[in-house]
Amino acid sequence: GIEDSVWTYYENHKVISRKYFDAGEMSKIESYTNSTLVSKEQLFTRKGVILIKYLELFIIALIIVLISYALIRSFRQLQNNKGVKVYHSVVIISSLLLPVFTLFMAELIFVLIPYSAGYDLFEFFGKAFLFQFILTPIYLIIFYVVKLRSLLDLLYYILLFALTIVFIEELWYTLSL
Repeated sequence: GIEDSVWTYYENHKVISRKYFDAGEMSKIESYTNSTLVSKEQLFTRKGVILIKYLELFIIALIIVLISYALIRSFRQLQNNKGVKVYHSVVIISSLLLPVFTLFMAELIFVLIPYSAGYDLFEFFGKAFLFQFILTPIYLIIFYVVKLRSLLDLLYYILLFALTIVFIEELWYTLSL
């Protein structure tokens, strides 16, 4: 086809649709009934989708920075505090379950982001195994070395890790566009 063009489709000598192309990409579709315009649909081009993805990445990075700031501020304010008292059995169970919960939080965030990369069930189980392998030691370090200053910090850590996962995957997807 021609880079910048309008393709008009006819049926019985009447216009039924027009497709507009800019730089080789379809940008607009118009539907007609009896040669009368019925609907007009503006489509996102590759450039528009990439721009939206970079804006989403900026917002996610900003939220990650804000959560990190909240965790640092909480740590400094309550530095003399010994932290939340948590039993060892709860720590072990939590460190095994929290990576899975973090993955589900990341998947929930993916559902909210438009134009996210889709994947299959095997990829989900692969990510679950990988996150369990990576995040379990991190959560153990948080429980035993860093020590939670409040229960809200635990929620912040879960959101921080989930958003970091989303940021990395969305950046990877955006760079592949």
